[in-house]
Amino acid sequence: MEIAVLTFLLIIAAFFLITVGMLLLFLHSLREGGKVEGGGVLVIGPFPIVFGTN
Repeated sequence: MEIAVLTFLLIIAAFFLITVGMLLLFLHSLREGGKVEGGGVLVIGPFPIVFGTN
């Protein structure tokens, strides 16, 4: 298998796993109720921009 195809499949698998994880967290918060917090990092060149809720 070519390295480019393997890389593409790994990227697709990562997006799939992230989507499933977010869906599971969303469903858990709907069932349990409570407060939801989140955050993220946006990297533009060498500069990270960090954001989140508290």
